[in-house]
Amino acid sequence: MILIQKRTNIFETNSSSTHSIVVNSKDISKLNNTLHTLHTSDNKSYVIVECNEFGWGVDQYTDAKMKLSYLVTYICSRISHDNIKKIKDTSILNKDIIIENNLLETQYIELFTKLENIICKFCNCDELKIKFDEDDYFPFGYIDHQSTAVPLKILHSDDDYIIDYIFNPNSTLCIDNDNHI
Repeated sequence: MILIQKRTNIFETNSSSTHSIVVNSKDISKLNNTLHTLHTSDNKSYVIVECNEFGWGVDQYTDAKMKLSYLVTYICSRISHDNIKKIKDTSILNKDIIIENNLLETQYIELFTKLENIICKFCNCDELKIKFDEDDYFPFGYIDHQSTAVPLKILHSDDDYIIDYIFNPNSTLCIDNDNHI
């Protein structure tokens, strides 16, 4: 059997990358905090997430670390190269540094705050920290320009949906392209 999905009257581009998600909210008993929580000397706890590159790939991610990275990468990729100069000599960001240095527009600070609150509540920690590579061409990672609507839709979803997306191992982030078809 061959399954063909035909779409009519939709906007199309010549980009060959596709990002999609599958969120399984039926089996919430599978929700699992696999993120590693670290502690500071003053008994504060945090989760650290790295920015990554999500371009063409042919990858499927079911782990919380990479699915969270996808969302954080989307937010942080909005930091301009000029603003990176404001934070030289650091490879870790948190919300305070972002706000103090005016690194992001208000709408992205709000999305980061929402995400941080969800992660902190679920992981029982105090803060979400972001690791990036200031020497990289894309220091805060990269999401293919044709796929940025995917993380934005997730971030504008309700908290339970975001938790299902990140922490349910049956929820999948798919990165693909049409070059192998």
